[in-house]
Amino acid sequence: MAKIKELLISFLNNENYSSFTGLIITVYTSFLIAKLAAYWPNKLKVKQMQLDLVYLPLYRLFINLPPNINKKQALDLYEKINSILDEHYELAFPQLHSFNLQLKESILEDRDYNKILHNIFHQVSVEYELLKKSLGYPAENSISIFIRMTSKQKCESIMSIVNVLWITSPIYAGIFAFLTSSVDSLSASLGVFIFLTLPVLGLNHLVQKMKD
Repeated sequence: MAKIKELLISFLNNENYSSFTGLIITVYTSFLIAKLAAYWPNKLKVKQMQLDLVYLPLYRLFINLPPNINKKQALDLYEKINSILDEHYELAFPQLHSFNLQLKESILEDRDYNKILHNIFHQVSVEYELLKKSLGYPAENSISIFIRMTSKQKCESIMSIVNVLWITSPIYAGIFAFLTSSVDSLSASLGVFIFLTLPVLGLNHLVQKMKD
């Protein structure tokens, strides 16, 4: 083990190794920047379409809706919701399609459809504010939006941050090891990354299985 450590240290202190590592970091950084530059405009375009074609029209349907409506009103509202979701199916988040199906079943079976409508409006209003904020429109602050989220939405929001930190941690470890010529810090960081793999994947799975 000591010989392996000495060999790694000699590699880190080798000028050719340092140059090669620097080149790898530069290339990888350039790749990430280029990928982000190509990906981000399209993502913003999709978000704008989601706002314009799905969540803004739905928000307007619900904004002045009374707390409770009769069966005929609920059926008319369902037809309008379903028309928007059917026309722009790929732009709506999966939870919204699920709620819409529950609404139809609740109306047909004469169950508590007002509760489903409340869930749909909550889902729409939160996503509406999130889309506005991500696109730079005036919107509620992040804390207010987070408080209004469902438990699943809160967990998904937290896990998105955890996933980014977990996935990018080897990059930061590699840069730190390169700058400090420290094998121990690199080994420790990579060890933590590998150790957390199963827990992070498990948490992601549990969050996806949560009910809305």
